[in-house]
Amino acid sequence: MKVLIGILFLSFFCLKVNCQSVKIFSEENISITRYSTFRVDKGEVVTHADQNFDEDLFFGMIKGAITEELRKKGYLPIQDSSANLIISYIGQMTVIRDVEDLGPLGKQPADKAIEMDRDQQWSREYQESTLVIEATDPLLKKVVWRATSTLDQGSLMNEQALNMMVLRSFRKFKKQKK
Repeated sequence: MKVLIGILFLSFFCLKVNCQSVKIFSEENISITRYSTFRVDKGEVVTHADQNFDEDLFFGMIKGAITEELRKKGYLPIQDSSANLIISYIGQMTVIRDVEDLGPLGKQPADKAIEMDRDQQWSREYQESTLVIEATDPLLKKVVWRATSTLDQGSLMNEQALNMMVLRSFRKFKKQKK
């Protein structure tokens, strides 16, 4: 029984993580493969006021995920100003509330006169996370590549979800020429 529950939870989590969209922008007249080194700079994450968020922990998680993906593609991480690409990010976590009036067909028959004009509404609340990763050429001072990834029903502080967002974002990032 525990195995079945674990499999259901895992499949639901995978479905939840896969329900995302990724949009890629790349500068048309600049080839990403001309770069060989990169540096990850600390970005910002916007949350609502009552949400606790550890930006240093998040920076460590995203820096590790980005470094791993770019290393697989043949790019070399360095921590000084001689990096060919500067990778930065902007994140946003928002709570979205959907409310819908069910109208007369959603009502049950009333037992009392006071219930006759009562509105019935359906609502749900969920968290949506957006992550924008940009690669900037420091010499041109221009963004040469950008990925915008959106995840419904998830948090950027979930390391598995964050790794999946970074993986999908860099899926079409070209491999370094050797």
